Amino acid sequence: MTMSKLNWSGLAVLLPLAAFGQNITNIAANVAINEVAMMRIVDQTGNPITSFSFPIVAPTVAGDVPLLTGFYDAYIQFTSIASTAPDNFRSISVEVQPTLPPGLFLKFLSTAPSNGNMGNFYHTTVSASNTTGLIADAIESGFTGSGPNAGVKVLHLLDFDPELVRTQQSGTYLMRYTLSNY
Repeated sequence: MTMSKLNWSGLAVLLPLAAFGQNITNIAANVAINEVAMMRIVDQTGNPITSFSFPIVAPTVAGDVPLLTGFYDAYIQFTSIASTAPDNFRSISVEVQPTLPPGLFLKFLSTAPSNGNMGNFYHTTVSASNTTGLIADAIESGFTGSGPNAGVKVLHLLDFDPELVRTQQSGTYLMRYTLSNY
C-alpha cells in the first residue's frame, strides 16, 4: 500500500511543474531573397543555341520569287524574382545588330509558357526602321523550367522583299535578347 501512495504523490508533485514550468524563447528567422534575372535560349531538346541559318535560294522556275529555306523554334528559359514596385515587372526584348538593311525582316512569334501566368507575349518584327522588338512584358517572379520544350516558345523566321534584297546583305547579324526591368 505504501508503494501506490508514493507513486500517486510523486505524480501530484510533477503535474504542477508541467503546467506552470514553461519557458518561451523567440528566434528571429532572417529571410534574404535575392533579386534574380537569368535567361538562356535553347532548342526543343534544351540545348543552348548559338546560331541560325536563313538561306535565300534560287527558285526552280525562272521568273519566280527566290525561296527562303529556314525558320526555327527556340525556347527562352528564364528565372525571375522581381523586386517591389516600381521594379516588379520585367520584359524580354530583342535587338538585331548591325541594323538590318532594307528588304530584310527578322520576325519573332512568341507563345506563352504553359505553366502559370508569366506575362504577355508578342509577335514582333525587326527591320531597318525598327531595330528592336518586344518579345514579352509583365513578367514578375517565376520560372519557365529548363528541360526539353520548356520556356517561351519563339518561332524565328526571316522575311524579305525580293526587289530590295542584295547579296551584300549576306553575313552575320547578332540577335541580342535582354531580360530587364522596365
